[in-house]
Amino acid sequence: MPVPFSGSASGCALTGTGTLKLENVRFAEGKEGPEVPDATFVLGQPIYVLFQIKGFSTDTSGMLKVQEDLLVTGPDGSEVLDKKNVLDLNLDAAGGDSLTANNEITLHDDAKAGDYRVTLLVHDRISGSDLEQEVKFSVQGASGDSNVRD
Repeated sequence: MPVPFSGSASGCALTGTGTLKLENVRFAEGKEGPEVPDATFVLGQPIYVLFQIKGFSTDTSGMLKVQEDLLVTGPDGSEVLDKKNVLDLNLDAAGGDSLTANNEITLHDDAKAGDYRVTLLVHDRISGSDLEQEVKFSVQGASGDSNVRD
């Protein structure tokens, strides 16, 4: 059974070994859903990116050490969010091989409608492996009109 973990910027449940990879990357309105399959949100709506980390290494005592940074780029290509060490875990892997995690993406009140790019940077501090994966989401104006773009 997964062991719950929560931090100020994200939460995860342990369910920790091999080639580092992210799976089941998706967007949602909260830490546990509901999922937003088309990754389109309305300005002011909660935005979460959910994912599984697999293939991490453990040390001789069975501990995993995984760190993640989160970068969000706005419609004009500028950086709108840069969270270092949004995950910084030192946990007993308990024989598990995946880590389910989530990151809250908080946009400023003056955020623009348009397409955003999320870069997830994961580092396995035991093996030294790094992984970078990009996913995209869209934000519509408060009216929900998909043609509203700044």
